Amino acid sequence: MGVAVWALIAYIAIIVIWNGVLKRNIGEAMLIGFAGVCLFGGTGLFDLAWAGIADALAEEVAFAALAFVFLALGVVVVLVQAAGLVAGSPALVSGAVSALGMAMTVAAGLTGLLGFAMSYLFRWKAGED
Repeated sequence: MGVAVWALIAYIAIIVIWNGVLKRNIGEAMLIGFAGVCLFGGTGLFDLAWAGIADALAEEVAFAALAFVFLALGVVVVLVQAAGLVAGSPALVSGAVSALGMAMTVAAGLTGLLGFAMSYLFRWKAGED
């Protein structure tokens, strides 16, 4: 079997052990699995890691998903606040921002950061589609 097959087996094993056996977060498991796969690159470890990150950022679906999450959270906040105004419940109005404010801030920051990284990587100019 080739190196790629062994890297895939190692990736899956790391995820299963980290998430299934140690009961840790799946996001942590995938990041550690990514680092484990990069170790198969030997001396080209950092080049392989950078190529993987750059290719992942190049996917339009990543930016679209983050933008969707940000916009969906914004719609939920507006609808909950509108319901609170109609019901005359100030706790509902302020609670919507308290509950979803942090998630919206993170989603907006990640969307902006990803857009910035993509514009840097692909040398986008202002006004281009």
